[in-house]
Amino acid sequence: PARVAVLFSGGVDSTVVAALAHQELPAGEPIDLFNVCFDEDGGHNSADRQAAKRSLVDLRNLPGGRERDWRLVLVDVAFRECLAWQATTPLVQPNATHMDFTVGAALWFAARGVGTLWTPSPQDARALGESCDGSTSLELSKPGDLPPPEDHNATTKTPAASARAFTSRARVLLQGSGPDEMLAGYRRHRHAFASGGADGLRRELARDWLHHWARNLGRDDRCVCAHGRESRFPYLDEDVVAFVRGLPAACLADLRLADGVGDKRLLRQAAARLGLAHSAGLSKRAVQFGCGLAKPSNAHHFGSGREAKRQHAGAMRSPFAGPTSSREVREGLMGRIRELEGILLEKDADITDLESRLRPLSGAP
Repeated sequence: PARVAVLFSGGVDSTVVAALAHQELPAGEPIDLFNVCFDEDGGHNSADRQAAKRSLVDLRNLPGGRERDWRLVLVDVAFRECLAWQATTPLVQPNATHMDFTVGAALWFAARGVGTLWTPSPQDARALGESCDGSTSLELSKPGDLPPPEDHNATTKTPAASARAFTSRARVLLQGSGPDEMLAGYRRHRHAFASGGADGLRRELARDWLHHWARNLGRDDRCVCAHGRESRFPYLDEDVVAFVRGLPAACLADLRLADGVGDKRLLRQAAARLGLAHSAGLSKRAVQFGCGLAKPSNAHHFGSGREAKRQHAGAMRSPFAGPTSSREVREGLMGRIRELEGILLEKDADITDLESRLRPLSGAP
C-alpha cells in the first residue's frame, strides 16, 4: 500500500507536489492521488476531474514516471450525501460561512480516499495526448485546453477506462496549500496590484499570510485528520516560506499578464522546468468550483449561481453553522484555556510539594 497520498486537483499546485513526492520516494512505491467530484449531472466529469487525468499524463512522462504506480482515486460524491455531512459536522467551525462548508466538504470527502482507481483506456490515452507505446503527441491548442468529455449518448461503444473499487491506506496526505496566498493566486491580488502597484500587492499578500492559519489551515487539517490521515503542507515549510517572502513581489507574479500566466508565475516556471507543461498553464480554480460542488450548492441554497453571487454567498453565514457566534466561540475557548492553565498550575504546585518531600530521601541538596 501507498504511504503517501496527494490531494490532487490536477492544477499546478498539487501537480508540482506530486512531482516532488515522486522525486523523493523510492521508485517501487505507489503514490495515491485523491480527486473528488460532485458533478452528478455532468457524469462526474468536472473541470478538476479532467485536469487530474490530463496532469497524470505529465506525471507519467517524468523521468521514472512510467515505473511509478500512480493510483488516481476517483472520489465521486452525491450532493445529498454532501448535504447530510454538512448538516452534522463540527469540523468546519468556528469558521461558519457558506464557502467554509463547501470547501470543508470537498476536503473531507477527498481525504476519505474511497473511490475507484482509474486506468485510461487506449481511447482515453489518445484523447489525453499519450499514445499506447508511452510516447506523447500533444496537439492541444494551448496549455489550458482539455479533451472534450465523453459523449454518453453516442451509439458507437468504445473501450471504457477500467475502474475498480479502492480505499487508500496512505497515512500522510500532501496538500498544495500556500501558493495562492504567497504568489498572488487570487483575484483580489489583481485588484490590489491595479490600485496600489507592487506595494499594494505586497500589503495584500502580507495580509493573506497573516490570516492563512486561522482562515484555512485549521479547517483543512481537521477535515483530513478525521480520517486518521496526517496533513503535510510542503509549500509551508519554513525554509520555503522564508525564501519566498524574501523575494520582491515582481519575482513572485506578473499580474500584467493573463490568468494562468502571470499569477503564481514563480511556481508556473518551476512546473514547466519539471516537465509539467499542462498544469503549468492552468488558471486558478477554487476547489468548490473545480470539483463541481458550487453549482448544486448554490442552486440548493440560493436558487441559482447568479443569485448566490449577487448575495456574496461565500461570505454569508451558513445555515449549517448553528446559532453560535464567532465571539461566543472565542470567549468559550479563552475560558477553557484559563481553566486548563489553572489545572496546570495546581499540578505544578503538587509536583513542587512532592519534590520537596522526596529531596531529603534522595540525599539531594
